[in-house]
Amino acid sequence: MSSPSTTPAPPPLLHVHLSPSRSLTRQGQAVAIGVFGAASLAVSLLFISQGYWPIAPFLALDAGLLAFAFFVIARRGRAYEEVVVEPDTIRILRADGISQIVEDRIPTAWTRLERDDDPDFGCQALRLRHRRRSATIADMLSPAERDNVAALLAEALARAHRGGLAARQPVLVPAALCPIPSHTPFRRIP
Repeated sequence: MSSPSTTPAPPPLLHVHLSPSRSLTRQGQAVAIGVFGAASLAVSLLFISQGYWPIAPFLALDAGLLAFAFFVIARRGRAYEEVVVEPDTIRILRADGISQIVEDRIPTAWTRLERDDDPDFGCQALRLRHRRRSATIADMLSPAERDNVAALLAEALARAHRGGLAARQPVLVPAALCPIPSHTPFRRIP
């Protein structure tokens, strides 16, 4: 008895991993908190030595709130979106960086890409709309990065709508959008 031959699934037309840009590394955050904490400690010791002890708890609260803010920013920085455009389906996988991962599937047929453009600030929002349903994507990116994602998605959707051989050739993500460091918003997925 022979097993049925399985043909491998064609590669997706587009597979991008979107993540927010972070200007401070973990080490940079630790240095910033340390410097601010040391400065707060020095100032509070100065005021305590002059008899103004009520200032010290407020400076400690400032340092604690700054550390908490950096903690929240670090957790939000782990959020990401993966957008996979296949000939018949668009999959959007969203992770909030804490614990929740949500997957959204939209058929490519009759799906269109909508943009909210501002003449001064560029692309403010991207949405994939299918009938009355819409999915907002690339919220965490800057307007210039959203423009690049919009161009890639428009090309992938055009190929999916055309069908045939066009729907089998993946969209090539330009090397300028995929620099080597992992903290960049675009990453090639093999």
